[in-house]
Amino acid sequence: MAFTAECSFCRLMLEGVPDEANGASVECPRCKNRFTLAAMIQPRKARRRLAKAGVAGSGAQLESAAATALDSKAPLTALVSWPAGPTSEKEHPHAPRTAVNHLGVLSFFFGTFSLLFASLPTLTWLVLPMAATGVFLGSLGLLVRSARHSGVSLPGAGLAVGLPVTLIAIFWPDVLGLPGRAPESKPSAGTQSVYHFTKGSVQHEAPPKSEWIDAGEEAIQQNGMRVRVTAVQVKAVELKDEQGRRRPGELCLLVKLRVSNASVDRRVDYRSWGESPDKEQKIMPRLTDDSGTEYRLQKFEPAWAIVGHVPKASLPTAKWVDDVLVFQAPARRIAYLRLELPGAAVGLAGKFQFEIPRRMISFP
Repeated sequence: MAFTAECSFCRLMLEGVPDEANGASVECPRCKNRFTLAAMIQPRKARRRLAKAGVAGSGAQLESAAATALDSKAPLTALVSWPAGPTSEKEHPHAPRTAVNHLGVLSFFFGTFSLLFASLPTLTWLVLPMAATGVFLGSLGLLVRSARHSGVSLPGAGLAVGLPVTLIAIFWPDVLGLPGRAPESKPSAGTQSVYHFTKGSVQHEAPPKSEWIDAGEEAIQQNGMRVRVTAVQVKAVELKDEQGRRRPGELCLLVKLRVSNASVDRRVDYRSWGESPDKEQKIMPRLTDDSGTEYRLQKFEPAWAIVGHVPKASLPTAKWVDDVLVFQAPARRIAYLRLELPGAAVGLAGKFQFEIPRRMISFP
């Protein structure tokens, strides 16, 4: 009487095995592992029959082959003819699934390498982009695989690595050795010092003697930002358009400035005092003479720019910019002019106050 046996390794069902083969050690036709033939007490109905799985041979042939295998101790492959080539999951319902979650693999890759790059100074700029990419891919892979109820471990691992790295890189970059976020540029008050110069060369530093600094002999420095009046002229302002064409303008007072960044490790964004559209602007300069008369900034048509004027500039350490401010022309009879420049133009809270003596002003 024949019985049904099952491979203990790949769970292949073998039906019609002769009683004489019970207890024999044979080789499985599918997985090639040797197992002991034993009758199943209650074969599962869900198992496909050998004939439906593609095994050739009639019952009589199976019994004859089993008897031959017992006599010659031939492998069980003699009992059946297993089809060559790979089989589908439907044909082998108990075969292990080999589907790979590619999104999960990529997520884990990006998350792990973002952590690795944090230890390499030349690649720290890649940490945040790679970690964020890992979080995105991990979330996408988790969403897709959760819908299929399988393969969520890899995207979960990618998220477990990428998400903390992303949050730390954004909020606590110094933990990973990344450059910190630039602090907000807030005007800060600082002590002023005066630099004396002769024929354009700075000679020495000294505390200010009065509230107003002599523009002909001294420059003002506050918190590493140094401002100096290099020339003051009453002349026809020169204008140019976008095509480079130039034309003379009206007679004005031109105040030429040199703004220098003398700080050790601070980059300064300079916005010219000449860009103030009205008196409500916090960088609005103020120019008065010895009689208290105030002179306004001169404005020109938008299509024409002042030659030598710099609307804005970025000043790294030890760099400077030369700018020109254009005011209404004063009368020749003045004794001096007082120029007040708010420190907000260079990120400071104080003011740069110059007294321009009459001898420094060049009249036509």
